[in-house]
This record gives sequence, structure tokens and C-alpha cells, in this order.
Amino acid sequence: VLVVHEDHHLAGVQVGDDGLEMGNGSIINGNVFSNGNIRGNGPSQSRISGNAQAAGNSSIKDIRVNNGASAHSFDNCIVDGQAQYVSAFANCTASSTEIMGQNVALKEFPITEAQINQWKNDAAAGGTMGGFSIDNNTATTTGPKKINGSVSFGNGSTLTLTGTIWITGALSFGNTDTVQLDPNTYGNFSGMIIVDGAVSMGNGVSFAGTGQGGSYLMLLSTFAGGEAISIGNNATSSIFYAPNGEIKVGNSIKVKE
Repeated sequence: VLVVHEDHHLAGVQVGDDGLEMGNGSIINGNVFSNGNIRGNGPSQSRISGNAQAAGNSSIKDIRVNNGASAHSFDNCIVDGQAQYVSAFANCTASSTEIMGQNVALKEFPITEAQINQWKNDAAAGGTMGGFSIDNNTATTTGPKKINGSVSFGNGSTLTLTGTIWITGALSFGNTDTVQLDPNTYGNFSGMIIVDGAVSMGNGVSFAGTGQGGSYLMLLSTFAGGEAISIGNNATSSIFYAPNGEIKVGNSIKVKE
């Protein structure tokens, strides 16, 4: 499940079986595809600027969609484009409606387990080290590397990646930390951190590519059974990805799909 709290702006998402929840003043600038329900906090408070699709028996409720929307059922929605549904379209308005003969088909996540395992192997090829802590206002460079254990940041710390990092434990940040890709290593290519455990962040944490066009940094957590990634306020990231768990988002978040 992706939980979007007050005053957030996201850039298009794909969500698993637990669905999408949006709070007051939240906007998703792009399309949404969810294998679960799509829930807002009222059409005047929660908005999707693109298309919205809720697959299977899922519903779309308490939200405004600026383009088209498709779901098993709708309740208390404004759809500026066409609304397609199977069973019910209650307390809603749309430019037009269409009854579908079947539900929207479920989708798998675009990154496979095999691909994640390959990235882990790429990290391990650079060697293995134990977990560690980064002190306040300290700069560290590492990668590719498998880290057996957990990694924790102080405040105002910087980690520069020269290869893929695989952390077998948890990853925790303080405030105003930065994780970035080394421009000499990556150029206009992208990189990633893979974490088996949960990820927690303070406020103002930044994840960045190299600064060149097309370069992004992905934070991927395979943690299952709860909050896989918990993001503080005013964070900036290229990509957050949690196929098995929940991403909890703080205020004023900027991410890319």
C-alpha cells in the first residue's frame, strides 16, 4: 500500500494489492494503477491528474480524477473524463460513463524478483562488509558492496555510491542526509540501493542521481509485513520501490515514477 498524507505531490504510481490512500491536499501528478482500492479524503482534497485504474474487485472512492478512470465500482468521486465500471457508480459525476463486462486485469510489478537478485549479485561482486554507522556531517563513498547488517546515518551526512549497495539489514537516516551517485562512475546512468529490512528517514533526506539527464537513484526495499519505507517531511527522491510492503510518505515529498 502507498499512503500519501497531507500536502504531497507525487509523480505517478503503481500500487499492489493493499491499494492507495491519499490524505488532505494530496496530488498525484500522473497516472495511477492499483491492484487494490484507491481511496482519497474527498474530491476536493485528493486528486489524480492523470488516469486512474483499480484492478480486480477494487473500487475508487472519495477522490477526483482529472482524466479517465476504471474500477469495479465508484463512490463519491468526480471523474473529469470517462468513468468505466462493472457494478456501481454512486454519488459520482463524470463526463461520460461506460459499463464494463469485466474488471480491470491485475498487473505484476515491473521489476521481477530475478532482476532484484541480479542486482544483489552485482553488489556482492564488489565484496562484503559489516554494517556501519555514518557520523553527523560526515561524507562517505562506497560501492559496489554487500553489507551484512544495518546501516545508520547521523544528521547532515552524505553517502556517494560508486556501485550498487545491498544492505541485508535495516537502513535508517537522520535529518538532511544525502545519498547520491558518483558522476564519474555513473555519468547519465542510474543506480540503486537494495535493502532487505525496513527503511526509516528523518526530515529533508535527499536521494539524487549524478545531476545529468536520465540519471536517477532508486531506493528499493524488499521488506514485507508492514512499513517497508517510511519517509520524513521534505524528502526528495528519484524512485522509491517496495513490492512487498508499505511506503509511508511525509509532507512535501517530491518523487519520480
